[in-house]
Amino acid sequence: MMLKLGVLGLFTAKPGKEAEVTDLLDIARGFAAEAYQTLVWYAFQIDSSPFGIFDAFADDAGRQAHLNGRIPALFAQVGAGPPRRRARRPPDRHPRGRSRIADHGAVIRRTS
Repeated sequence: MMLKLGVLGLFTAKPGKEAEVTDLLDIARGFAAEAYQTLVWYAFQIDSSPFGIFDAFADDAGRQAHLNGRIPALFAQVGAGPPRRRARRPPDRHPRGRSRIADHGAVIRRTS
């Protein structure tokens, strides 16, 4: 199976809710591991609040199944809408001009 489609969602936690978002991403990683049509799922955090999820799929059916599945429903339960297409502000920067990125887990399936 070849990767053909991907989704990148970026979002910002409400002030003081960063730890809750991190916990949700841990739960979402488990859901992604169970979703056989989600071939790649990767969650990350940039500095203190901007978060992101990247998913990849072999076809549109897999992408649609994922977008209508358990992970979006999980975030909807806590009042988080769909990720924004763009962050409102650039991430805070290190003095050297680099963002700090925290890894929140990945699910990667063999495609051959």
